[in-house]
Amino acid sequence: MTSLFHHVKLEKIAPAEWKKIVVVYDNICNLDRTIAARNPLPLPQPFDRLWMDPLKVLDVFHLSNHVADCRKKYNPRDIKELHPNLEKRNTQAAEQTNSWFRHFIAILNAIPRDRQLFYIHCLVKARNDYLYERSPAEMEEDEVFLDGVSESDWEEVEE
Repeated sequence: MTSLFHHVKLEKIAPAEWKKIVVVYDNICNLDRTIAARNPLPLPQPFDRLWMDPLKVLDVFHLSNHVADCRKKYNPRDIKELHPNLEKRNTQAAEQTNSWFRHFIAILNAIPRDRQLFYIHCLVKARNDYLYERSPAEMEEDEVFLDGVSESDWEEVEE
């Protein structure tokens, strides 16, 4: 729920658009049954209704582990009905990202805390560039955050 809240706040998504949001979780049926999920959240309006509006679905990989009622109520095919122009949907994206990211835990634990966020940023950026096969010109446009970073800063990071 925290990720959903931050996404809505950062992207400035209007409450009227919340019904277009899709939440994918491997155990969404049990999460949705909790008392906290059935009642308005303890947040200021309109965020108190944030959990009620988005489409909630099971990810495809875990679909067969659920009873028929769950598979019907939280069916990932509903994404296609909500977003008919969406060509592909990867309900495993979070699990795939976590699986990829866990390979870097030892490295992150070995570097100072003040360098970790920068390292994570570089990892995620490189992964996104690879996954989306972005051109060098497109990647260069994203380098704005590096303005003011000197060569000596880079050497320090690379050591």
